[in-house]
Amino acid sequence: NYCIKGTSWDAEGRQGDDYTACQITSSGRTFGVFVYWIPVQGGDTYVVWISDGENCTATSESFCSIDPVECGESYTVSIVASNNAGSSEPSVPTQFVTPCPPENIWVDEPEPSNCTLMWDPVALVDFYIAYIKRDDGYELSCNTSEASCNFFCMC
Repeated sequence: NYCIKGTSWDAEGRQGDDYTACQITSSGRTFGVFVYWIPVQGGDTYVVWISDGENCTATSESFCSIDPVECGESYTVSIVASNNAGSSEPSVPTQFVTPCPPENIWVDEPEPSNCTLMWDPVALVDFYIAYIKRDDGYELSCNTSEASCNFFCMC
C-alpha cells in the first residue's frame, strides 16, 4: 500500500489545503500476466507453461492468465495445442521479464497550476501509464517513456 499527499501553498508561502490519496496494492511484489497467441488450425485446447511451473489452459480464447509471477524475474513461456487426436510439440520457448511497479512517487508544482507527477525509473520498462484523479472525480492519464508526467493542477 502507498499514499501520496499533496499540499498547496499560496504565493506568500502559507500552507493551504492538503489531500491524501492511498492505493491498496497486492501483498508482496507478485501479479499476473496475460499470454496471447495465434490459434493454429485444429487446435481446440491450449496449455501455457512458464518456467516456474505455473500454467493456464484456454479452450475458446486465444489468451490466458498466469498468476502469480514475481516482478523483476525472468521467465520462459511455451504453449502446447491439443485436440482429440493428441497434443502438439511445445512451441519454441519465449523469454520475458516482468517489470516491477514504480516506487518513490511524488508531485511537484514548479510553476503555479503546472504540476509534475514523478517517480523513480524502473529497469526493463518501455513505457508507463500514469493516472491522475482530481477531487471532483475527473481522471486523466499520461502515457510516457519518461519517469514523469505534466498536468494542469489548479487549486
